[in-house]
Amino acid sequence: MSKGRLFMRSKRNTSGKDGFTLVEVILAVGVIAMAIMALIGLLGTTFQQVQDVVETNQAIGVVTKVNAALDNPRTVGGEKIPNAETTTAFDAVYDFVKNAHGTNPVVLYYFQKEINFDNLGKETSIPVMYRAASDNFTQVLYNQQGGTGSVFRVEIRISNLLENQRIFVDTSTYEPTDATYVAGSSLPDVNSYALAYLPLEVRVFPHDFSDNSLNASRDIRPILTQNIVINR
Repeated sequence: MSKGRLFMRSKRNTSGKDGFTLVEVILAVGVIAMAIMALIGLLGTTFQQVQDVVETNQAIGVVTKVNAALDNPRTVGGEKIPNAETTTAFDAVYDFVKNAHGTNPVVLYYFQKEINFDNLGKETSIPVMYRAASDNFTQVLYNQQGGTGSVFRVEIRISNLLENQRIFVDTSTYEPTDATYVAGSSLPDVNSYALAYLPLEVRVFPHDFSDNSLNASRDIRPILTQNIVINR
């Protein structure tokens, strides 16, 4: 027997590879599934944010068109604004909205109308601001007007910016009285209105052609709420 130390070495089979156990496979699949679900959730949030930005930009354009339409109320289609043809633009709009407050807004519908140019063989679309009778814009009316694309419901109210302002004029002296406007109330006759401007609140909603009474009762968040001013 040799005096050196005896080392025993085990031999390994290097020709083959160890496989994964079932537990390891299940764990790996679970980790991958969780990563995919997290990615899907992130993409969903991103898509929603993009959609919100698109809708907000569209709503800003709608408010701009509303402002332009009220500056020239003869351009509002459907049920015509009373006296729009026979009085000043401010007086017509004032009478149009003087009772618009709280749950009684003036409602308009904004959409694109398709126009055919038969002589040129071309089609285009123009923006339309439409006031439907009974404030209920149906799919039938939309089709009759040649509507295309999305429809937005626009609610116009007297702005709360008018609150506590001296808006009443004494018709005998033509001087403002000490009385101030109370939010939620109607405006006086235009000849008794003291200010040279009229602030209005415009809210833009998506429209799904539901009945107006159902639409009004739903808790729908407006895409955009903005104040505009109509000058006298």
